[in-house]
Amino acid sequence: MIVTAKIGAIEISGNEVRVAVIKTGGRLPKILELQSCKAEYENPEDRVTALVQALNTALDNLKIHPATYVLCVSSSSTIVRSLTIPFKGLNRVDKAVPFEIEPHLAFPLEDLLLDHSVITEIDGNTEVLAVGVRKQHLEEQLHILAEAGVEAELAAVDAAGMTALWQAVQKKSRG
Repeated sequence: MIVTAKIGAIEISGNEVRVAVIKTGGRLPKILELQSCKAEYENPEDRVTALVQALNTALDNLKIHPATYVLCVSSSSTIVRSLTIPFKGLNRVDKAVPFEIEPHLAFPLEDLLLDHSVITEIDGNTEVLAVGVRKQHLEEQLHILAEAGVEAELAAVDAAGMTALWQAVQKKSRG
């Protein structure tokens, strides 16, 4: 059974807010509507308030209202690493990922929200794709959404969404 849904994808990039309403359930997702609005402010301390107003303007301009929202986090605000963990087992791998990614960071691990997916297990090793975003960046964006009365169901990296769409249209994908 294919479930159809209208999802609002929100991206905050610099001083611009973009909202895309996407319909799922077909062979490929379909963009139903796009809105964007630039935040206008003079003082840096007014940036968040201006972004909230810009988001409200973009949402008010929507003709099609989504059932749920997701936050699209820019890949430029993330760290992505392929890691090889020298053992198998989900619980052990879950605990090892933070220690394995820490040498790749230019800031403390405590400043990062980290997630990972197992790519494959080969010869007693587990390959994972680790993705992290700075807590401060994500919290600021979620605060902007909350101030506008929007609760995001999830936050996803824009590059991951584009990759999933690319894979959906490929007849054969390798690797």
